Amino acid sequence: MANIQTCPKTRLRTNEWLTLCITIKNEIQRADRDISLFKPEFDSFDACIIQFDNSLNRLSKSEYTKKSNELKRRLNASRNGLFKKITGDQSDSHADIAAAAVSLMIVVNQFKYMSQLSFEDIIGKTDSIIAYFKSDTYKDLIKLLGLEERVTQLQTINNEAKNILSKKATETGYRNMPRKTPVTRRELNAAYDKLVDQLNFLSRRDGDTDYLTLFAFWNALIDKARVSISLRSGASTGGKTDSGASNQPTSPPSGGGDDRPVIE
Repeated sequence: MANIQTCPKTRLRTNEWLTLCITIKNEIQRADRDISLFKPEFDSFDACIIQFDNSLNRLSKSEYTKKSNELKRRLNASRNGLFKKITGDQSDSHADIAAAAVSLMIVVNQFKYMSQLSFEDIIGKTDSIIAYFKSDTYKDLIKLLGLEERVTQLQTINNEAKNILSKKATETGYRNMPRKTPVTRRELNAAYDKLVDQLNFLSRRDGDTDYLTLFAFWNALIDKARVSISLRSGASTGGKTDSGASNQPTSPPSGGGDDRPVIE
């Protein structure tokens, strides 16, 4: 009967254990594998991987920070283009257009110098600009100048910026208040064990046919981890490799041979 062998998880280094868990998670998700019979255990395992990863608090430039800088640039460009059009329309040959532009300059002059403000302040002031231009006082003037699409575009970019700001705040929270790695590692260990127990139980109860490929991959991964530990800490410290013993189906096919996947 095929099963997942025991794993020397407590002897693995932090990044080794994280990498092994992520590799297992990706393999389970590969090719839309049906996980309905072990979904609660898998979801808990996945959540614990994220918590463990966050607790490591690696120092790298945030993807969200990069996006916020790009959105700040886009907000400034969109707003400046809108304001430039209004400023230019003050000298339009049509009196009604020029008069509308002069009236709108009240808003332009109030929010003229924003480019050097913080990302958060630009978002807040852009909300105010949009509110002014969509108010009963100014919306007809915006329509007269044909600027409705520009205002909508500015609002769309600002909504993107708000979303990124929210994600940035969440990330900052993780960095400022990370859970302790020993705690998240214990939780991940427990979630891993529950997932393994459930999969081994399902293999015994329902037969191992649907699990042979996954178990073979998983056991080869654990064997590789055992070898790494032994090479680092001394012979046999990683434990005896399984060498495919746990991958045997209930009724082994004739011809034999070790068809374990080789993990480089």
